[in-house]
Amino acid sequence: SEAGFRKILRCLQGQNHFPEEVGLSYVLAHLEDWREELRCADINDCWPGFPHTPPPQSLRLVRGLGVPNRGLCDDALRVLVRGLEDASLKRLYVFNNKIGDEGVRILARSPYLQELEVLDLGWNQIRDEGAKALARSWTMPCLHTLHLDNNPIGLEGHKALAYSHILPLSIRQHALCK
Repeated sequence: SEAGFRKILRCLQGQNHFPEEVGLSYVLAHLEDWREELRCADINDCWPGFPHTPPPQSLRLVRGLGVPNRGLCDDALRVLVRGLEDASLKRLYVFNNKIGDEGVRILARSPYLQELEVLDLGWNQIRDEGAKALARSWTMPCLHTLHLDNNPIGLEGHKALAYSHILPLSIRQHALCK
């Protein structure tokens, strides 16, 4: 269960009896049979010192990461994205923060989001330039769900998303409906 996964992450952070790499190897062997949907966590569960401490190795275990409602700005998003270097993240939920166009450019250029399938950027401060950056991004080839609800994206941003040659049809059609 997701609750069980979060307990595993907390145990890895609190242990001092053996090297973190040993604990990770043990946990990875046990997680092989787990569905990836169960490997979700809030940022507090997997990176308690975010954004002021380096990312823990256990972040590599997470497939779905939630960082909602934290007042996350573009600079903190830059720290988060760099911390995902060794992760294989499938879903990222960063809704209801203070992410603007620069933050979206950081996401759109990141080489660490190659496996990302779902990106929730709703309720942020994204405008046309951020939408255009997403529409031109080649770094998220697996992306099939993009939430941009309640952002001040104008007509130009919606056009860029709708006519993107990179984004999948489902995302482009959704942008046309706005």
